[in-house]
Amino acid sequence: MKTYLRLLLFILIFSSCNLLENIPKKNETLDFDQKNNIQKLNLDDLSADDKSKLDSLSSIYRESSEVIVNSEDNNLIDYILNESKGDTIILSNLSVQTLTRGKTSSYNYDGKKNDVFSYEFQNNGSKKINSISILEGEQIRFAYSNLRKKNKINGSFKVLEDNQIVLNIVNNGFFKSNLKVIIKQIANNYKTEVIKDSVIGHEKAFQKVTDTLYIIDQNKDYKISPYLDITNSTSLSIPINFKNDEKILAWGFWFSLNKEDLDSYIAITESNEEDPLILFAKSELGNKNRKNYLPITKNPFVETSLELVYDATPSLNSEKNFNFFIEDSLSLKKFNKGFLNLKNYSKLYDFDVNYKLLKVISRVRLVEVEVPILNNFIRIVKY
Repeated sequence: MKTYLRLLLFILIFSSCNLLENIPKKNETLDFDQKNNIQKLNLDDLSADDKSKLDSLSSIYRESSEVIVNSEDNNLIDYILNESKGDTIILSNLSVQTLTRGKTSSYNYDGKKNDVFSYEFQNNGSKKINSISILEGEQIRFAYSNLRKKNKINGSFKVLEDNQIVLNIVNNGFFKSNLKVIIKQIANNYKTEVIKDSVIGHEKAFQKVTDTLYIIDQNKDYKISPYLDITNSTSLSIPINFKNDEKILAWGFWFSLNKEDLDSYIAITESNEEDPLILFAKSELGNKNRKNYLPITKNPFVETSLELVYDATPSLNSEKNFNFFIEDSLSLKKFNKGFLNLKNYSKLYDFDVNYKLLKVISRVRLVEVEVPILNNFIRIVKY
């Protein structure tokens, strides 16, 4: 009786499996990372200009095993390489029996970057195979479910990195099936190198150039009378101002109170072929090999004061008769006008004043220049 029941149960299970097998199902193919799957190249997709370039580049590659391709023509690289494939290695060409009850049969292969793996599977058994998948490392590159008897599927993909390629076959049924497996590997036989920033010509362009200009803005003569002179002024107030649209980097002044100082200033100008106040400004801004080119006035009778609308600290090398100020953007916004005040306390002597005002400004101009035309290239070398 027990034997009869077991036989009946077996017949019911077998019938159920056949019933499920015969229910129509849509085969499911999962295509991962489509851009890395190998597709057939069609020359008709190329323009006439691209075809002409391809003929020339392919000829060079065949004859010299090396070719340099403009980065703008990188769409032709696959066509060039397609004409010179590496060796094809048959990794598997066999019929395997699947395991049963959801067990997995696995086969491992070594893959190198840019190798092409092609696959072909045909179910030669009487039962469907539930799942066939190919993994590159942890990434699924191909998956197919419910491969029915006598059905065949094939394809190929390019290996992304050096990795293990694993073929997994799963059958959930109680009965084994037979699967024809063909795995081929087309070895990568080339290497590529990007050549960056190669000069392919020159073109004219406009370029902004910033000039630093040293300008003597004022050069004027004044006179201050002695203290006892009641008909003329014994004090002098010289205005200091700049244009609002100028970018002032620094400014300064120098004045003389006698002819000897002015003569000395002129002599320094002639010997250095440049104005002493400008030389002094360059020395202060450069902060290297500082040298005082300016005559120092030693006059005990004239008192000087500087009247500004903002706090300004003169450079360390400033003296009684010359000051130099290095501006910042905040100070410049505040500064629009100031005064240099001189007062003569001598009862007998008047003094001739020569006053010079210097401004250091930044000015931007456009100049026409020749600039290199740069491009990237791709070198392909066969090995």
